[in-house]
Amino acid sequence: MDDFERIVENEAALQRPQVRRDRAAVRALLDPAFIEVDRTGRAWDAEGVIEALAGQVGYVQQPMTEVESASLAPGVVLLTYRDDTIMHSSVWVRDGSGEWLLRYHQQTAITD
Repeated sequence: MDDFERIVENEAALQRPQVRRDRAAVRALLDPAFIEVDRTGRAWDAEGVIEALAGQVGYVQQPMTEVESASLAPGVVLLTYRDDTIMHSSVWVRDGSGEWLLRYHQQTAITD
């Protein structure tokens, strides 16, 4: 599996209900300095997101479409994609052991 495939797989894993409910699984995919800006503009840290995802009820996974990536620097990749109502931007960083961790995620509501 190449880096792009690994990053897309990690991102997709975070969309799966069974992973979202598993605090340890989510924590393993997030960089300790992780920040998310949700579609309302609210900023979340890693622990806030982990707790929010674990408490979600009735979450339905949306398909990821228009998936693209761009290398920002060695070991840093921007992944963008959309689902039915949100455009997503994620910055993934490779840690010292070679694993890809999510450092930043932003949701932008699609209004068209």
